[in-house]
Amino acid sequence: MQKQGFVLLEVIAAVVILSSLMVVTTQVWQSMAKNRNQHDWITDAEMIRQATLDYWVNQGTPPTTLSDVFTTTQLASFTKPWQQSWYFVESDHWLELSIDAPSVAEADWFASQVAGAFAQSERLIVPIWQPAGSWSTEHLLHRTPVFDKPHLNSMEADLDMTNQVISNVANLNANQIDADSIVASSILSTSLRATSIEVDTLYVADVITPQHRLSTLAYWVDEYEQLWLSCQQQGKCM
Repeated sequence: MQKQGFVLLEVIAAVVILSSLMVVTTQVWQSMAKNRNQHDWITDAEMIRQATLDYWVNQGTPPTTLSDVFTTTQLASFTKPWQQSWYFVESDHWLELSIDAPSVAEADWFASQVAGAFAQSERLIVPIWQPAGSWSTEHLLHRTPVFDKPHLNSMEADLDMTNQVISNVANLNANQIDADSIVASSILSTSLRATSIEVDTLYVADVITPQHRLSTLAYWVDEYEQLWLSCQQQGKCM
């Protein structure tokens, strides 16, 4: 009987240990699944925002529903945070990509994960700004000089204009410009390095290549021209 009692205790202990392991494993799996889902939420929010902005730029007007931007198949591929669907709300200067969270804390958390997003109570708002091309000129970014406060006339931060356009620049003074394309009526440069240059008229003081120098070539052409004229005057050349 004593031996059977020990066996029963061992079986009970084994069952308890296995149950604990199953509980821990289930909790870990649920946590990992939740993290994956939340990562998908963030990815979908960024994707919807970019696609909506592209639609706005191309169509010249903001979409009213997600079905204006995406097909039915594409919409079905998006995750549904808290089993809710994304929707649009029009504002004065932006379009609000919104979704309703179950609590203020959940909305605040999601807002902290998406750049530029914020929460109003339980509602998460991802602002999609009106494209600059659809605004009038007075709404465009510009700087007015403050002559008695020169420190206000300089920018002390990098400006990333990826996939955006800077147009109608009256004057640009830069130490270095890296660009795929520049269209300008006049460019004054101390140093210019390019793979290919196509111009109608080129005015330069001198051109130096690995083999020749234009000023030297022009000098010898002038010398040969003088010799030819002298030869003609002497009647030795026809």
